[in-house]
Amino acid sequence: MKSVQRTLVQFLFLVLLGLFALPALALDAKKGAMNLAKAAASAFEGGEMAKAARLYLEAYRMDAAESSYLYGAARAEQAAGQTEHAETHFRQFIGIKAADSDRVTRAIGYLDELAGLRSDEKVEAAERFARRNEWPLAAAAFGEAARLRPDRTILLYRAAAAAREAGDRERALEWLHQYLAKAPKDAADRGEAQLLLNSLTETAGPSAGPTTAPEPVKRERARALGPAPAPAVAPEAVPQPAPSVAEVAVASHPSIQRRAAWWSIGSGAAVAIAGLIVLAVGKFQESSFDAALNVQNGKVTGTLTDHAAAVQQANAIAGRETAGVALAGVGLAAAGAGLALLLTAPEHQVAVVPDGRSLLLAWRF
Repeated sequence: MKSVQRTLVQFLFLVLLGLFALPALALDAKKGAMNLAKAAASAFEGGEMAKAARLYLEAYRMDAAESSYLYGAARAEQAAGQTEHAETHFRQFIGIKAADSDRVTRAIGYLDELAGLRSDEKVEAAERFARRNEWPLAAAAFGEAARLRPDRTILLYRAAAAAREAGDRERALEWLHQYLAKAPKDAADRGEAQLLLNSLTETAGPSAGPTTAPEPVKRERARALGPAPAPAVAPEAVPQPAPSVAEVAVASHPSIQRRAAWWSIGSGAAVAIAGLIVLAVGKFQESSFDAALNVQNGKVTGTLTDHAAAVQQANAIAGRETAGVALAGVGLAAAGAGLALLLTAPEHQVAVVPDGRSLLLAWRF
């Protein structure tokens, strides 16, 4: 019991200290983030894009309220060719409600440019696969390029054609339907796409049966699409024990220990608050006292020049601050002791238990 109370008192005291330490820590973090951002800007201007991105990200981790640091990191990553990181941080920046609207607009444009570059890379890879007759890989690459740039509908048709060459009728039909639904009515490849769709549909007639792709195609398609989701498993029913006879007609009553615990928590909190108020008054008077002294270069230049009066005021302020800390500590200790009592207090219960021939009255403490 004593160890539990000691631990709770230490925890509450640390919380009290944190109330005074957090503002100073936050100010130091903001200054540190500003210094990192300045170094990042210098690295950006000097062409050290990877270094600038790291510094901007570190500044943002220290001061997440300054969204411009995240934007700077994304721009540096974009210039450094770190496409995936840049896309991630641009999207994160766009999702910040307080972000600058002009920068959000530019970030959206940069995202579109990055998606176009990645789409072009996928198209080049797909064409290399097609030249080597690696049609499953070509189909997957064309499909990814189409996903990155939905406005380039021709990529859907090329993905469908590659899937047909790979023997993947299902994906070919899927991409063909998407192409015909999204492509303009006057698209140059629309007629060919319709002919390809008709040929795939006629091939799978009533007697033709389902078309099965070769095993290598299945493996490549699984690699492109990712692992299949695991089948849903219904949770196993856990048998519940039958209610005990002794649980019939149970009436609970709060114990005296629980009442004492709540009283200790309430009174301790009140004393702690009073101590904090006294401490705050002392701190305010200390600030006024320092202003009245106005010590500069070891000399008193303020309005309070009487040495005896200054010593008397300093002692009074110190006593008030000591009393405030003491009251806060006593209050926190009392609240912690009450919390410990509350956590360990049992509940008095009474139960009427039938034993077959009569009724027994059972108490539990």
